[in-house]
Amino acid sequence: MPRFHHKRAIIAGAVTSLAALVVASGGVAHAGSITQAGNSSVIATEAADHSLWFYFQPIGSAGWSSQQVAPPGTTFFNPSIAKSGNSTVIAAAGTDGLDFYWQPIGGSGWNHQQVAPAGTSTSAPSIAQVGNSTVITSLGPNNSVDFYVQPIGGSGWNHQQVAPPGPSFSISSIAQVGSSSVIVADGPNVGQRFYFQPIGSSGWHCQVVPSGSC
Repeated sequence: MPRFHHKRAIIAGAVTSLAALVVASGGVAHAGSITQAGNSSVIATEAADHSLWFYFQPIGSAGWSSQQVAPPGTTFFNPSIAKSGNSTVIAAAGTDGLDFYWQPIGGSGWNHQQVAPAGTSTSAPSIAQVGNSTVITSLGPNNSVDFYVQPIGGSGWNHQQVAPPGPSFSISSIAQVGSSSVIVADGPNVGQRFYFQPIGSSGWHCQVVPSGSC
């Protein structure tokens, strides 16, 4: 079999295996988030019963293992997954607010913190490692853009409002670029907005993509 077709067969088999796991663990899944953690591909997804699930597969393998991160009725937006420090981390928004779950890479149990209370997160969140911290962004009430930061291994979350209510309506992503935290969010009638902040500072700067000022 040509190499291309062989790889395609492996990928198709992996996707089929993952789909079977999703059905077995709560029904049809919503869109998920994927990254590398240690030597595995890892996925977080919301199931049809609004439970939160974690799937992992050693790189080069074709079988998926699953863990339930949170029970039915807890997760109502697509989660976001990342590697932060030596842990796999997930951000998810549910009935009780914005939630943070973490597990040491290779572990089997999940830890939970509430990042923000009910009513403060109204969109799918995005999570990443920036510097020596875990960072999360999501929309707040009336479409504000909010930023949460916690030093890796810490237990308390600090909050900053990136943009006031009104200018943005859909969080896209958060990441580290150079020595800054960066957020991209859709803004009405003006395309995407790009927000950036040097690591460790407290003020946010805004640009309109592809050109212009906020």
